[in-house]
Amino acid sequence: MISSLLPRSDYPTLAGSVYLNQASLGLVGRPAVAAMHAFLDDVARHGNRFMSDRDEVAYLEALRERGARLLNVDADEIAIIGGASELLGQLPYLLRPESGSAVLAVASDFPAVTRPWLRLADQGGCKVRFVDDAPSVDLTDALVDARSIGKRFSATEDGPRGAPERATDKQTSCRRDALRGVRSQQRASSDR
Repeated sequence: MISSLLPRSDYPTLAGSVYLNQASLGLVGRPAVAAMHAFLDDVARHGNRFMSDRDEVAYLEALRERGARLLNVDADEIAIIGGASELLGQLPYLLRPESGSAVLAVASDFPAVTRPWLRLADQGGCKVRFVDDAPSVDLTDALVDARSIGKRFSATEDGPRGAPERATDKQTSCRRDALRGVRSQQRASSDR
Protein backbone atom coordinates (compact mmCIF):
# COMPACT_ATOMS: atom_id res chain seq x y z
CA MET A 1 0.00 0.00 0.00
CA ILE A 2 1.21 3.50 -0.80
CA SER A 3 1.79 5.59 2.29
CA SER A 4 -0.42 8.61 2.78
CA LEU A 5 0.97 12.06 1.98
CA LEU A 6 -1.00 13.56 4.87
CA PRO A 7 -1.82 12.18 8.32
CA ARG A 8 -4.96 10.06 8.10
CA SER A 9 -5.85 11.34 11.57
CA ASP A 10 -6.61 14.74 9.95
CA TYR A 11 -9.59 13.03 8.25
CA PRO A 12 -12.00 11.73 10.92
CA THR A 13 -14.14 9.91 8.33
CA LEU A 14 -11.23 7.58 7.59
CA ALA A 15 -11.16 6.29 11.18
CA GLY A 16 -14.09 3.98 10.48
CA SER A 17 -14.33 3.71 6.72
CA VAL A 18 -12.65 3.72 3.34
CA TYR A 19 -13.74 6.73 1.27
CA LEU A 20 -13.71 6.36 -2.52
CA ASN A 21 -15.92 9.26 -3.66
CA GLN A 22 -13.13 11.87 -3.70
CA ALA A 23 -13.91 13.05 -7.24
CA SER A 24 -17.49 13.92 -6.32
CA LEU A 25 -17.21 15.32 -2.81
CA GLY A 26 -13.71 15.12 -1.41
CA LEU A 27 -12.80 14.87 2.25
CA VAL A 28 -11.40 18.01 3.85
CA GLY A 29 -8.75 17.61 6.53
CA ARG A 30 -8.74 19.30 9.92
CA PRO A 31 -6.00 21.86 9.05
CA ALA A 32 -7.94 22.98 5.97
CA VAL A 33 -11.18 23.19 7.96
CA ALA A 34 -9.42 25.37 10.56
CA ALA A 35 -8.01 27.63 7.83
CA MET A 36 -11.45 27.93 6.21
CA HIS A 37 -13.08 28.85 9.52
CA ALA A 38 -10.40 31.51 10.10
CA PHE A 39 -10.99 32.88 6.60
CA LEU A 40 -14.75 32.97 7.13
CA ASP A 41 -14.42 34.70 10.50
CA ASP A 42 -11.63 37.12 9.61
CA VAL A 43 -12.29 37.96 5.95
CA ALA A 44 -15.37 36.53 4.25
CA ARG A 45 -17.94 37.80 6.74
CA HIS A 46 -16.64 41.33 6.08
CA GLY A 47 -16.12 41.02 2.32
CA ASN A 48 -13.57 43.54 1.17
CA ARG A 49 -14.71 46.16 3.69
CA PHE A 50 -11.39 46.09 5.55
CA MET A 51 -9.17 45.49 2.52
CA SER A 52 -7.53 48.11 0.36
CA ASP A 53 -7.69 47.72 -3.41
CA ARG A 54 -4.04 46.65 -3.29
CA ASP A 55 -4.81 44.04 -0.59
CA GLU A 56 -7.67 42.69 -2.64
CA VAL A 57 -5.62 42.34 -5.83
CA ALA A 58 -2.73 40.70 -3.96
CA TYR A 59 -4.95 38.49 -1.80
CA LEU A 60 -4.19 35.24 -3.63
CA GLU A 61 -0.56 36.00 -4.46
CA ALA A 62 0.80 33.90 -1.57
CA LEU A 63 -1.24 30.96 -2.81
CA ARG A 64 0.10 31.43 -6.35
CA GLU A 65 3.65 31.54 -5.02
CA ARG A 66 3.19 28.36 -2.98
CA GLY A 67 1.62 26.60 -5.96
CA ALA A 68 4.52 27.73 -8.15
CA ARG A 69 7.04 26.33 -5.66
CA LEU A 70 5.15 23.06 -5.49
CA LEU A 71 5.03 22.73 -9.29
CA ASN A 72 8.50 24.23 -9.86
CA VAL A 73 7.25 26.97 -12.19
CA ASP A 74 7.07 30.76 -12.10
CA ALA A 75 4.14 32.23 -10.15
CA ASP A 76 2.90 34.04 -13.26
CA GLU A 77 2.25 30.60 -14.79
CA ILE A 78 -0.26 29.75 -12.05
CA ALA A 79 -3.94 30.56 -12.45
CA ILE A 80 -6.25 30.40 -9.47
CA ILE A 81 -9.72 29.28 -10.39
CA GLY A 82 -12.88 28.33 -8.53
CA GLY A 83 -12.75 24.65 -9.46
CA ALA A 84 -12.00 22.06 -12.11
CA SER A 85 -15.27 22.69 -13.98
CA GLU A 86 -14.31 26.34 -14.44
CA LEU A 87 -11.02 25.35 -16.08
CA LEU A 88 -12.61 22.59 -18.14
CA GLY A 89 -15.17 25.08 -19.45
CA GLN A 90 -12.42 27.43 -20.61
CA LEU A 91 -10.00 24.82 -21.92
CA PRO A 92 -11.35 24.59 -25.50
CA TYR A 93 -11.10 28.37 -25.85
CA LEU A 94 -7.62 28.50 -24.31
CA LEU A 95 -6.29 25.74 -26.57
CA ARG A 96 -8.29 26.76 -29.65
CA PRO A 97 -7.68 23.69 -31.83
CA GLU A 98 -7.31 24.37 -35.52
CA SER A 99 -10.51 24.37 -37.52
CA GLY A 100 -11.19 20.81 -38.64
CA SER A 101 -9.33 19.26 -35.71
CA ALA A 102 -10.95 16.38 -33.91
CA VAL A 103 -11.05 16.20 -30.14
CA LEU A 104 -11.26 12.72 -28.66
CA ALA A 105 -13.60 12.38 -25.71
CA VAL A 106 -14.69 9.42 -23.64
CA ALA A 107 -18.43 8.88 -24.01
CA SER A 108 -18.92 8.10 -20.31
CA ASP A 109 -16.96 11.10 -19.05
CA PHE A 110 -18.43 13.85 -16.87
CA PRO A 111 -20.48 16.43 -18.81
CA ALA A 112 -18.15 19.16 -17.50
CA VAL A 113 -15.40 17.55 -19.58
CA THR A 114 -17.30 17.06 -22.83
CA ARG A 115 -19.85 19.90 -23.04
CA PRO A 116 -17.32 22.72 -23.51
CA TRP A 117 -15.85 20.85 -26.49
CA LEU A 118 -19.33 20.21 -27.91
CA ARG A 119 -20.07 23.93 -27.60
CA LEU A 120 -16.89 24.79 -29.50
CA ALA A 121 -17.83 22.19 -32.12
CA ASP A 122 -21.27 23.82 -32.50
CA GLN A 123 -19.46 27.07 -33.23
CA GLY A 124 -17.42 25.36 -35.96
CA GLY A 125 -14.17 25.26 -34.00
CA CYS A 126 -13.56 21.51 -34.01
CA LYS A 127 -15.16 18.10 -34.28
CA VAL A 128 -15.76 15.94 -31.23
CA ARG A 129 -15.26 12.20 -31.60
CA PHE A 130 -16.38 9.92 -28.78
CA VAL A 131 -14.69 6.72 -27.73
CA ASP A 132 -16.83 4.19 -25.85
CA ASP A 133 -15.59 3.06 -22.45
CA ALA A 134 -16.62 -0.58 -22.75
CA PRO A 135 -15.65 -2.99 -19.95
CA SER A 136 -14.42 -5.51 -22.53
CA VAL A 137 -12.00 -3.04 -24.16
CA ASP A 138 -8.93 -1.36 -22.71
CA LEU A 139 -9.76 2.38 -22.77
CA THR A 140 -6.13 3.30 -23.40
CA ASP A 141 -6.07 1.07 -26.48
CA ALA A 142 -9.41 2.47 -27.66
CA LEU A 143 -8.14 6.05 -27.38
CA VAL A 144 -4.85 5.31 -29.12
CA ASP A 145 -6.60 3.29 -31.81
CA ALA A 146 -9.18 6.05 -32.36
CA ARG A 147 -6.39 8.30 -33.41
CA SER A 148 -2.74 7.32 -33.46
CA ILE A 149 -1.59 10.86 -34.04
CA GLY A 150 -2.45 13.99 -32.16
CA LYS A 151 -1.45 17.17 -30.51
CA ARG A 152 -1.43 17.84 -26.81
CA PHE A 153 -5.19 17.67 -26.22
CA SER A 154 -6.65 17.13 -29.66
CA ALA A 155 -6.16 14.73 -32.50
CA THR A 156 -6.09 16.12 -36.02
CA GLU A 157 -8.14 14.11 -38.47
CA ASP A 158 -6.14 15.13 -41.51
CA GLY A 159 -2.55 16.10 -42.03
CA PRO A 160 -1.27 18.95 -44.18
CA ARG A 161 -3.42 19.58 -47.26
CA GLY A 162 -5.86 16.85 -46.25
CA ALA A 163 -3.40 13.94 -46.45
CA PRO A 164 -4.14 11.40 -43.73
CA GLU A 165 -1.28 10.90 -41.30
CA ARG A 166 -0.54 7.71 -39.41
CA ALA A 167 1.77 7.22 -36.49
CA THR A 168 4.47 4.59 -36.70
CA ASP A 169 4.08 1.43 -34.63
CA LYS A 170 6.80 2.73 -32.31
CA GLN A 171 4.99 6.07 -31.81
CA THR A 172 1.71 4.26 -31.12
CA SER A 173 3.43 1.94 -28.65
CA CYS A 174 5.03 4.91 -26.84
CA ARG A 175 1.67 6.71 -26.60
CA ARG A 176 0.00 3.57 -25.25
CA ASP A 177 2.73 3.18 -22.60
CA ALA A 178 2.50 6.87 -21.64
CA LEU A 179 -1.30 6.74 -21.29
CA ARG A 180 -1.10 3.53 -19.26
CA GLY A 181 1.44 5.19 -16.96
CA VAL A 182 -0.88 8.15 -16.38
CA ARG A 183 -3.84 5.84 -15.75
CA SER A 184 -1.91 3.70 -13.25
CA GLN A 185 -0.78 6.88 -11.43
CA GLN A 186 -4.40 8.04 -11.30
CA ARG A 187 -5.49 4.66 -9.88
CA ALA A 188 -2.70 4.79 -7.30
CA SER A 189 -3.76 8.31 -6.28
CA SER A 190 -7.38 7.25 -5.88
CA ASP A 191 -6.29 4.29 -3.72
CA ARG A 192 -4.69 6.57 -1.11
